Amino acid sequence: MQDLDQKEYIERLKGIQVELPHLLDAVAEKERRFFEAVSSLEDRLDKSVHSLAASGTDKSGVGVWVIGCGPGEEAYTAGILLQENPDVGDFYVLGSDISENSLEVARRAVYPAEKTANVPLELKKKYFLKSKQQGESLVRVIPELRRRFSFRQINYARDFALREEMDIIICRDTLAYFQPPVQEVLIRKFCSFLTCGGFFLSGMHDDLSRMRVPLDRVGAGIYRRQEVDGQ
Repeated sequence: MQDLDQKEYIERLKGIQVELPHLLDAVAEKERRFFEAVSSLEDRLDKSVHSLAASGTDKSGVGVWVIGCGPGEEAYTAGILLQENPDVGDFYVLGSDISENSLEVARRAVYPAEKTANVPLELKKKYFLKSKQQGESLVRVIPELRRRFSFRQINYARDFALREEMDIIICRDTLAYFQPPVQEVLIRKFCSFLTCGGFFLSGMHDDLSRMRVPLDRVGAGIYRRQEVDGQ
């Protein structure tokens, strides 16, 4: 595939603006839980952080960006996995979504207890606090984990910037709602904030191999940012 010229790039951005409302409707209707499809996420995070640790990168901590985080269940799941990983020292997580209502839930970090049904008991006791209000079946993520997080509203169809590059991007659901030409534009934008040698974790069934993006496939749903950007 040839590089996009300016006109084609603009047309594809317009395509994102057209498709974005449909994405919002689909994502809003999706029921989310902690530790959903966790085995694939844990395996890919393990490979990513082990490789980053082996590279000896000298920095303050591993930065992880969860795109389309919704009310926060996937982002906090990733945070628990990172906290439990012996290869990870310090880390921080940015969760982004276009829905401010979802982000407010993520910031409060209070959820119905049934959303933690998939969380192993020892981790549930370690990372969730039960509500003390009688008759309320609610849990809250512990403050020690919450302080590693920030949540930000981002409209991916518009210009935006992050304060620093991220080491890992998790984008497991968002791409599935767009056509491949629009996916390519989005991935290129996302990768502009990914460190060289950093990892992009997509949905297991997303095929990025035919796209003109600065990523090399490492395994199913895991890609590494090229050292030299071919954009």
